[in-house]
Amino acid sequence: MSFFVSANATGAVPCPADTTPSFDLTSTPVIAISSIAVLTTAVSYASVFMHFRNLEYQRQQFHIILILLFPAVYTLFSWLSFALWRGAIAESLLLIRDCYDAVVIYAFYQVLLLYIAPTTAGQKAALVPKRISHPFFPRTRIPMDPSRPTFLSRNKAIVYAFCIGRVLMTFVAIVAEWKGAYCGRINSFKYVHSWYVLVTFSTLLPAIYAIVTLEGLFSRELEGKHIMRKLIAVKGILLVIL
Repeated sequence: MSFFVSANATGAVPCPADTTPSFDLTSTPVIAISSIAVLTTAVSYASVFMHFRNLEYQRQQFHIILILLFPAVYTLFSWLSFALWRGAIAESLLLIRDCYDAVVIYAFYQVLLLYIAPTTAGQKAALVPKRISHPFFPRTRIPMDPSRPTFLSRNKAIVYAFCIGRVLMTFVAIVAEWKGAYCGRINSFKYVHSWYVLVTFSTLLPAIYAIVTLEGLFSRELEGKHIMRKLIAVKGILLVIL
C-alpha cells in the first residue's frame, strides 16, 4: 500500500508544512486550560477509585471503569499534543487519543450485554420473545428477527467491526503521518486522513445503530439504567468533532 512509504517516494504531493506559531505554555490561557485538564483527570481517577473500592459487579464495573477513564485519556493526550504542538509526535498522540473511542464503544456494548444477561446463551434466550418495530427501518424492507440465532452474532459483528477497524486505521494513520502522507489539516483523498475519516465514520454509524437496536429491544428491562443517555453524553461531542 502506497501510504507505507514516503509521499516523495510515491510521487504524491507532500503534505504542506504546518506554519502555525506555537503557544506560550506560560501564558494565562494555557495555564487555565492546563488547570481544567488537571481537574478533569482528577475527577476521572476519583471515579475509577470509587469503583475499585466497591467491586460488587466486577465484570460490569471493569467496563464502566474503561468508560470513566475516557476523560482522563482524552485530556492527557490532548494536552500533550497541545504542548508539543507540531510534528508527527503531536499528530500521533491525537490519533492514539481518538483510538480510545473504540475502547469506549466496546465497553458500552459489553455493559449493555451484561445488563441483558451474563452469558451469550442467556442473551440469546432473552432475545427470543423480542420483535423489532423501528420506524426508520421497517421489517418489510430490512428483516431483523431477534429470535433468530444469528441476530446477536450479527449485532456483535457490526460493533466489533468498528472497534477493530478503528484500531487498524489508527495504526495505518500513524505510519502515514510519519511518512508524510497523512496530512490531517487538509481534506483531500490524496492523503490518508480523508480515507481515515471515511472508514471510521462509515463503520461508526452502523455500530451506533446496532447498539441502539439492541438497547431498544430491552428498553423496559433496562429502564433506569439510562444506557443511551450515557452513550450520547460520551459520543455526542465526538460525532460533532469527527
